[in-house]
Amino acid sequence: GAVYLFRGVPEVSMAHVTDRNVQSMLVSGGEWWLENQYPDGSFEYKYWPEQNRRSTEYNEVRHELGVRDLADTYRYRNDPRYLAGSRLGLEWLNRYLVSDTDPPAPAFQAGGRSIMLPHPPPGTVLFRYPHVGTGSPNQKLGTVAVGVLAVVALAEATGSHEYDELLRKLGKFTLAMLDEKGKFRAYYVPVEHPYYTSVNDIVPGEAALALGKLANYFGEPEWIAPYTKFVDYYQPWFRERAARKVPGGRWPRDTYTNSDRLELVQFGPWSVMAAAQAHLTGGDPRSVEFGLEVADWMIDNYQWSADRAPFPDYVGGYYKMPEELPAMQTFCYSEGTAAAWRLAMKAAPERQPKYEASTREAIRFLEVMQFDPVDSYFLAAPGKVRGGIKYEMAQNKVRIDYVGHGLSTLSQYLDLRAQDARNPIDIADPAALAEVSARHAGTPEELAIVLAGLPLPEPHLSVPPLAGAGMAPPDRSFDDDGGVD
Repeated sequence: GAVYLFRGVPEVSMAHVTDRNVQSMLVSGGEWWLENQYPDGSFEYKYWPEQNRRSTEYNEVRHELGVRDLADTYRYRNDPRYLAGSRLGLEWLNRYLVSDTDPPAPAFQAGGRSIMLPHPPPGTVLFRYPHVGTGSPNQKLGTVAVGVLAVVALAEATGSHEYDELLRKLGKFTLAMLDEKGKFRAYYVPVEHPYYTSVNDIVPGEAALALGKLANYFGEPEWIAPYTKFVDYYQPWFRERAARKVPGGRWPRDTYTNSDRLELVQFGPWSVMAAAQAHLTGGDPRSVEFGLEVADWMIDNYQWSADRAPFPDYVGGYYKMPEELPAMQTFCYSEGTAAAWRLAMKAAPERQPKYEASTREAIRFLEVMQFDPVDSYFLAAPGKVRGGIKYEMAQNKVRIDYVGHGLSTLSQYLDLRAQDARNPIDIADPAALAEVSARHAGTPEELAIVLAGLPLPEPHLSVPPLAGAGMAPPDRSFDDDGGVD
């Protein structure tokens, strides 16, 4: 029979957003991480599938998302390969761990200057990437904060306390980067360093979320006590920028100047996740209103919801810029709306439907953006991208953070569904490995079935080995510390 296609592929309706499909999407992403992990623990950073070309860049913060995602995937399919991949990723990261008891690093040259990086404060550790002598090393709060999220995810998935000392020292470094006003310092570098004056609006939310995770993990609310100062500083910061709408600006393109848009969208999702975590662990009660205020701003200003999307495949995606179709930035936002859903479920149930609907629509769009048998069959190495997430609807480039944000949304969705007493979650038993399939594994036979508009048979997962086995990572020339592009 006839199959309705939109933009060349079968249309994805909201009926695809079921608990079991989301579980399979998460597992597909977990398989992508394993398929793209090298024996040294690093991952294929960026890949252009039409050209079968890989990047020489790398970014250690985005690497940490793989450590977290693999641990989270394990919770919904208890395959020990995911934990092995997560541990291997952490081993790679720990090569760059610097303790306060380590000898000082030698100076390095940058911009004609000799630069000596500061040592970690007493009782703390940090990550210095890359190594001195192999590039221009940096010491980022973001690496420490997202490292906390990754290590907590692995510790919770394994039930192991082997990482507790590391987590406490990472937490102490995070606290040391918070000033009296409640502002986080993004880079622990001297004035001579190129990043000394750099601003990163993503980092404050990452750091506040990390402290909330530590409070919950250790059962010690004092970790989240500084959230009060965080709200004191960043709520007025957010409101001042959110109020700077362009008078008469057309939605969504001209609502804000691009500089204001960038600051707000980079700050937004992580700050909502931080607010939800602060509320969970008994932090400042203002966390509820602050988190939902930011989530409302994200949805109202930039999401293509079902009632205002110009095309059916836009539904759930977010606007970015006029020359691009909806893109993976959607899943940065949806991490935040999923957190707002959790926050509203606990503290403002009358507002929950908005965030639940927003997150579900974003997952519908994620189904469009996640490589499957239909949109990968023409590539030279389709197995390398299946389960991965492309940059935007018309650009097939895959980068590790695109997958990282998408899988965070999926695992948060499943966690929320598990808490929903009104409508119990319906997933396959995570311990029954044969029943929990990577939905996007794909074979020619499955492709034919999908193109015919028929449902796939009961999933069966053929487990591949680590695809990086015997392969060396590319010669990585520098740290990619750009934005989400």
